[in-house]
Amino acid sequence: MVGRIAPINPRNSSIRVRFADGTSHHDIIWFIMCGRYVLADLIRLAQKYSVDLGPFELKPRYNVSPGSAMPVIRRQTRNEVEIMRWGLIPSWAPESKIGYTMINARADTILEKRSYSKPFKSQRCIVPSSGFYEWKKDGKNKTPYFIRVKDEPVVGFAGIYDLWKAPNLQDVLSFSIITTDANEAIRHIHDRMPVILTPEAELAWLETQYEAKDLIGLLKPYPAEKMEAYTVSTKVNSARNESPDLIDRFEEHSSSLLL
Repeated sequence: MVGRIAPINPRNSSIRVRFADGTSHHDIIWFIMCGRYVLADLIRLAQKYSVDLGPFELKPRYNVSPGSAMPVIRRQTRNEVEIMRWGLIPSWAPESKIGYTMINARADTILEKRSYSKPFKSQRCIVPSSGFYEWKKDGKNKTPYFIRVKDEPVVGFAGIYDLWKAPNLQDVLSFSIITTDANEAIRHIHDRMPVILTPEAELAWLETQYEAKDLIGLLKPYPAEKMEAYTVSTKVNSARNESPDLIDRFEEHSSSLLL
């Protein structure tokens, strides 16, 4: 289990990463999907996945950013909760900061990428979520939206994870959220969305006997008619803000919108 990990602001940060071949560095500017999400209902999480959250000091999260340590569901003989760092660190990676570039894995190329193909075959997980944020570009402006499944306080994003050994020999579990093409409810905001698993798909996703080719078909957009998206306060732009009102519907007259 990972310890406390300090998050960064993915909308206003850049990092320099040395890739596995050691030949180059790249500045990564964060503006990707899915870059923030919410996990508000821990009671429903425990009920939905039949897990015990007692050993963990968890609290509702309204602005989860890359690098955060979050509860993830995986299955051995039964469903289990593990606290993992958001941003997959491949087992072969020389440094942990590569994880900040690997918070998402594209469904259409997941079997082609070395870092994702092995976890996809044998290290799948579910990332519980109450919804996610996305920013719509309008010229120089970016309007934040909260996007969720209607009448579902907790859903499961399709995820993969890996185990990395830190220089101090600590085991670090980390995960990526798989993304797919946006559905009609979201496409006017962004062209990608997390893979949201149906309850039936969740059962298959965590089973170890299925081969990768049997699971690719699960990585599809969630039905648009079951989702909603609405504008929210620009307070969500800062990863330091963490309060329930972040998912409230935008009200133009509200003074809380001012940063």
